[in-house]
Amino acid sequence: MIDSPRPVLATMLGAGLTFSVAHAQAPRIDDGGMIHLEFFDSNTFSPGGTLEAGLDIGQGSTAVAGDAADNPILLNRYPGETYTGDASVLDGRFYSSRLGFLQDGVFSERMPGDSFVVTVTDISDGLEIFEGGMRPMWMVHSFDLIFDEQSDDEGDEWTFFPLGPLNMNHPYVTATEVGMYSATFVIAHTLADGSTGAYGSVAQTVFFEAVPAPGAVIMLAGAVTLRRRRGAGGRS
Repeated sequence: MIDSPRPVLATMLGAGLTFSVAHAQAPRIDDGGMIHLEFFDSNTFSPGGTLEAGLDIGQGSTAVAGDAADNPILLNRYPGETYTGDASVLDGRFYSSRLGFLQDGVFSERMPGDSFVVTVTDISDGLEIFEGGMRPMWMVHSFDLIFDEQSDDEGDEWTFFPLGPLNMNHPYVTATEVGMYSATFVIAHTLADGSTGAYGSVAQTVFFEAVPAPGAVIMLAGAVTLRRRRGAGGRS
């Protein structure tokens, strides 16, 4: 975990306050639009290109959530919710599947059996990332743990799938405590024999912040207001 740049009211909720809300079977995808870590050939239709990457590069100079510590992708927790089957790994966690990996365009020098392999470096303690896919298709996601705080030391690898232009994979980024987090993802063009391919590799750091669901904050504020009113009534 990295130090938060601003005070977080959510610390009170992260300490164990819970609320009774409706249970849900499917992981939520209503926490904001998709954000893509796009990787692409710097010289798309000619030999000699290298692998490059960026967050939603089509946005130009527009700030994209996750690109800086003061503009993180938010991880939300929804107290009282539990999830079906393999998705139960998200129970009690702050999570988001907004971040996705996306191959942008074609690579003219692809080789039979090659792939794009993702590893992480400098991943925050407490950040855990589970396998996902296309966001609405959560029923076929394995929810296997692919990265955690040990991954940078152990060299854990995730082979990006599916491959091909416009295909994307949205893993579930999670935490169990309120706070700021980050991970540096390294995408490498990897040949069938495990060696690095012609496109090399590229790194991109993404920032996250675990916060309570907005509804929980409203409920907490309401509870405080009610307590104050009761207290005032008792003194009259």
